[in-house]
Amino acid sequence: MKNKLWWILLGVLVIAVAFFVVRGLSRSESVVHSQLMTVTLPVAGMTCESCQKTVRDGLLGLPGVRTVDVDLSAGSTTITYDQSMLIVQSLVETISSLGFESRVPTKNQLEVVNFKMKIN
Repeated sequence: MKNKLWWILLGVLVIAVAFFVVRGLSRSESVVHSQLMTVTLPVAGMTCESCQKTVRDGLLGLPGVRTVDVDLSAGSTTITYDQSMLIVQSLVETISSLGFESRVPTKNQLEVVNFKMKIN
């Protein structure tokens, strides 16, 4: 009887260890495949902190958005997001759906932002 119980416990332990190993591997794979990008978008029409919060919360609600910094005085927002889940146009459309104006930056504007980020 003790021998049978020993094998059952050993089997449960092996299954539990295998479960946690597989679970850990799937998490690390998702990190490897994530392609984080940071972009600064203009946001027109924000007049108060409530507008700022609306933009921040709306963007953070999108899958793949990691961080959002909304600068009320500059009329812009800097967003770090996973490129494998979102495109810049989706961010602009979300801002527009919240009642504000935004646009996709030109290629030159994106290059300037990326250059500044590499220096900092």
